[in-house]
Amino acid sequence: MNEFISQKRIKSWALWLGYIAAAFLAVGIDWQDLQSWKAVGDALIEFISNPAKLIAFGVAMWSITNNPTKKNGF
Repeated sequence: MNEFISQKRIKSWALWLGYIAAAFLAVGIDWQDLQSWKAVGDALIEFISNPAKLIAFGVAMWSITNNPTKKNGF
């Protein structure tokens, strides 16, 4: 049975750390921004309204999820 992401990978802290890091980079949140909810909200709105950032985020999520040892990539 082909699963999108194996159960072993879902339980891996490295996978989730990669997702979080890619999300922070794509959205443009800096560590100083975490001190203000308004700044976080503004960064999210800017992210949603920017197609280049959305595409970059999608590619980053795919590259983190991709498993090069499998024939189909997942």
